[in-house]
Amino acid sequence: MMPMLEWLRRLWRKAPGPLRGAPAVRRQKTYSAQSGYVYQYYYECNRPAGEGDEYVFDVSADRKTSFTVVV
Repeated sequence: MMPMLEWLRRLWRKAPGPLRGAPAVRRQKTYSAQSGYVYQYYYECNRPAGEGDEYVFDVSADRKTSFTVVV
């Protein structure tokens, strides 16, 4: 029964707000983790979410593939 309730919650969830705040020129930033990995990321945009804002970043750990991170 729980999977059905979760499916219904997803169905009626509000769509995220519009994206805004995209920079005119993307700047690559680098983060060196304590584990030894070096991540490169770009700030993409932000959007209103609940009581605050969500910030969207494009992150790469190997310079070939990237994934989206929402904070």
